Amino acid sequence: MNRSLSGVLTAVFLAALVLTGCGGAKSPAPPPAPATKPSGTQSQLPPGVVATYNNKKITQQQFDTRMHIYEFLYNQPLSTNVQAKTNILDDMVTRNLLYDEAATRGFKADDKQVNDELDGIHKDLNDRLYKDKAGSDKKMTELGITEQDLRDLVSLVGTTRLMIEDMGSKTKPTDQDIKDYFDQHQDEYGEQVRASHILVADEQKAKDLVAQLRAGADFAKLAQENSTDTGSAANGGDLDYFGHGKMVAEFDKAAFAMKVGDISDPVKSQFGWHIIKVTDKKPARTLDQAKDDIVKQLQDNNTAAAAQKLVDDLKAKASIQTVTFTG
Repeated sequence: MNRSLSGVLTAVFLAALVLTGCGGAKSPAPPPAPATKPSGTQSQLPPGVVATYNNKKITQQQFDTRMHIYEFLYNQPLSTNVQAKTNILDDMVTRNLLYDEAATRGFKADDKQVNDELDGIHKDLNDRLYKDKAGSDKKMTELGITEQDLRDLVSLVGTTRLMIEDMGSKTKPTDQDIKDYFDQHQDEYGEQVRASHILVADEQKAKDLVAQLRAGADFAKLAQENSTDTGSAANGGDLDYFGHGKMVAEFDKAAFAMKVGDISDPVKSQFGWHIIKVTDKKPARTLDQAKDDIVKQLQDNNTAAAAQKLVDDLKAKASIQTVTFTG
């Protein structure tokens, strides 16, 4: 996901939460016929309304449009997923509360910001899902959403993000904060190794695989075919980067003693026999070398905490009522 789409969907919290429980979904179904009443149960709400907050309304039509936008962005059907619909509605209420607060504070995304975000979204979606503009236009037509619908969402979230970024700019970590973070994250800033492994239960099989590898066999292929660590096997045995203490002691000792490109003899641990290949190493960084990254991380953490507090405060003060989706 590129910066533009990521920025639009993660102004305060991950919009991927919308998709909770949606794994394995197939292509979206055509949009449902326009509803005349909320698709849930809440007798106190007026007909055609799915939520109220601070005497404002979210209509069924507005909700359906937002749901179809998420279906477009993720290419997954959501209209029959109760949890997804519940999350989307909560997301709408939260974003609207934040937008109203941002507007009160004088923030507003300008046309250039909105256009840049939209261009980034379309480029990302065409690269990942729809191949070209004709494909994405066709999907939008199927779902009953327009470019203006996308623009409205981008403008809403972009405006909110300006407020959140302004909040973040006012949080300045101290030198002691930076040093404490550095000391507490030595697994991140200390020496790191990137390695792949093949895990098997039998020592003789491990020795046979080592012989094949040293004769020129492809490590990734053998990992996919033989490793009992199915998570890494799917990636050719790759474990990505890790610092000291992140792996079992026997694995840790062997990997950090190896050179880039080395393939180990079988290494025994409580999990079985590992064949390790070191693919890269990163030297430890000093506090000065890591300082800029740490400052950014701490500011991001402080911004996220401030944003969450703002969300909590706005929701606590608001009078919110929503439907309960039943299907």
